[in-house]
Parts: sequence; structure tokens; C-alpha cells
Amino acid sequence: MVRAWIIMQTEPGTAAEAARTVGQLSGVTAAEQVLGHYDVIARVTGHDLDEVGRLARAVQLVAGVTRTLTCWQDGK
Repeated sequence: MVRAWIIMQTEPGTAAEAARTVGQLSGVTAAEQVLGHYDVIARVTGHDLDEVGRLARAVQLVAGVTRTLTCWQDGK
């Protein structure tokens, strides 16, 4: 199992809705609006890095998301 955090920047005024939308994606265990350089942080899990990568691409397609950074941790 691979755990990852996807950190997002969003267009002004869209962070709350982006967090709600991302939080509904399969594989996302939490998505929260935050303050600072980034606007939303999501915790995700996948069977492997390919699955996490597919999820990261899905997050990039969410309305309002302008930039992402994915940090992962191998669950071994």
C-alpha cells in the first residue's frame, strides 16, 4: 500500500469546493482546505505508485485546481 499527500493550489475562491470534490474521489481518505502557499491538502492511498499517479491526474482535472505537488510514502 502506498500513502500519498496531494497538495494543491487553486484559483481564488475555489478551494472549498475543490476540497469537497477531491474528497469524493475513490482513494482519497481526507481532503481539507488549508491556509498558506497551498490551498488544499488531500491524503490518498493506492495499491502502488501507478494508482496514486492516476489519482493525482484525476485531482488535476478538478475545477479550480491550478497546480499540484504529490508526496508519497511507501507503506512497506
